[in-house]
Amino acid sequence: GGQLYRYRLGLTSNLYSAEKIKNTLAAEFPQWDLRFSGQKNRYSYHVSTQDRKYGGSVYFNSFQKIDHQDRKVTTKTLPEGEFLSEVIFMPTGPLEGEGYLVSVVYQAKYHVSAVVIFNAHDDLAEVARIPLQHHVPFGFHGGYTTKAFLPKQPIIENRPKKNA
Repeated sequence: GGQLYRYRLGLTSNLYSAEKIKNTLAAEFPQWDLRFSGQKNRYSYHVSTQDRKYGGSVYFNSFQKIDHQDRKVTTKTLPEGEFLSEVIFMPTGPLEGEGYLVSVVYQAKYHVSAVVIFNAHDDLAEVARIPLQHHVPFGFHGGYTTKAFLPKQPIIENRPKKNA
């Protein structure tokens, strides 16, 4: 899997550096507080694969919060048989990292998914789980915005009625 590096580019000096971030698992789908894009940011979040007793998993069963200032890595591993998509950061306050992480979690035993919300600011604890009646296929990606995109007119579906 991918390894996490921090690159620093000197836009006026033509100097650069590459530093491997220590104590991280192989990671994918980096996320951060998008309000801090293009600025020095402290936190990033990455889905990862945590080895299991039967040789590991090819699906993402954990994620990491990386504090680039304190160089601290916090890993949250899901229960056996649960796999997640990328974690999306949702801010709740003015400070970077103050918010929640949201992911779609697949529960293999039941072949259903749930939208799961984790506390991004502290220990990555699960704070809410919204069960779905179906599964969401892997590869589904999302984003977060504070704006609502609702139609001005109600959506009317023209489905044929089932025979009773």
